[in-house]
Amino acid sequence: MSPGSNSVTVSVSGDRGDGSVVVPLVAHAARRLEFNGAIAVPLIAVGIVLALGLFTIVGATVRESVLPPGAEPDAHRRRRARFAMARAVVLVALAITGTAAWWRAEDADFVRRLYRPMTARAAIDTSTGQPQLTLTITDSAWVHRNDGTWLRARRIAEQSPLIEDHGKLVHLFMISEDERSAFAHLHPGTVDTVTFAAPLPNVPAGRYTVFADIVQASGLTQTLTAAVSVPVRAHVRSDALGPDDSWALGRNVAGSAAGDDTRSVLDDGTVLTWKRSTAPLVAGNEASLRFAATLPAGDTASLEPFLGMAGHAVVVRDDGQVFIHLHPLGTISLAAQARLARSSPNVMSHAMRTTLEPNDSLSFPYAFPQPGTYTVWVQVKRRGRVLTGSFPAEVHASPTLRR
Repeated sequence: MSPGSNSVTVSVSGDRGDGSVVVPLVAHAARRLEFNGAIAVPLIAVGIVLALGLFTIVGATVRESVLPPGAEPDAHRRRRARFAMARAVVLVALAITGTAAWWRAEDADFVRRLYRPMTARAAIDTSTGQPQLTLTITDSAWVHRNDGTWLRARRIAEQSPLIEDHGKLVHLFMISEDERSAFAHLHPGTVDTVTFAAPLPNVPAGRYTVFADIVQASGLTQTLTAAVSVPVRAHVRSDALGPDDSWALGRNVAGSAAGDDTRSVLDDGTVLTWKRSTAPLVAGNEASLRFAATLPAGDTASLEPFLGMAGHAVVVRDDGQVFIHLHPLGTISLAAQARLARSSPNVMSHAMRTTLEPNDSLSFPYAFPQPGTYTVWVQVKRRGRVLTGSFPAEVHASPTLRR
């Protein structure tokens, strides 16, 4: 399977007919499987027995194969047989040594090509007078991506360029260190696709984790991570941010719908309600991330598509070890989906949802991968304004995993 956009096609046949479903898959090699050491001893023993058998066959062939039945080989034939067996030993040793060297080289090359997230650095730049959040990709393979000589010398595969995903080259999320106090969704610009910059929103001072989603032309999606400190609140003009950029305070700061973890009051008075069941959330089980918007009294303006989607959601665990950017279509990026559709003409590409579900509701397919305390940030758009709500979530371990 080649790295990048792939798909798994599942065909089903039954009493009601035949059908198939195509599951988009972004694939890459992430780890090297280790050889089971317990199997090594019996394999070596079998190899020694086979080698001794081979040498015996070679010796017998030279020493006795042309003799009449019952005749004994003379000293000359015995000497020739010993030389033939010695040559066989040398040839087998050379074959084993050469194969081992080839395997080590292939293994080392595979390890070099294993997927590793690009390294990045975030900083606050005040040199222009307008505080900016900058994200710089520091990964040497990316910085030297146009230097063929440098790449060949290190046997590093050429990097494919970045492509836009629903209209943006980078989707950058700036989340407070506790993952719940403050949140920003920005779309920085760049001139060299190495350093990206966006106006710093009016988030409170403190430590933040930066997550940046990018998509390469191969269909490979990555999330870059970095940390940054905001020394003081920026007090940036509201019109300094891009039209699709936004920031918000979490419920523990803003006090939204205190005491009710399923309701979040947005900045324009809209109430976003998480239509979840009373059953506990369990890791590995499908989570009902379904939300409904209740508009302010007397306001008839419905929700609008945001970046071509009914809404966006970010799920982050409080220790920052789990992060996902969700769409109503799932986790696959639209750019990767389009790449898959081009490479596989028989695969029907899903149309981008630009309409909301009935009654201003939206849902996201998801299963929490691990237990822990999470915050679910949900973004919608109304009257041209991006609005953000937050919902705490406690996810329990699966009973089967506990056993």
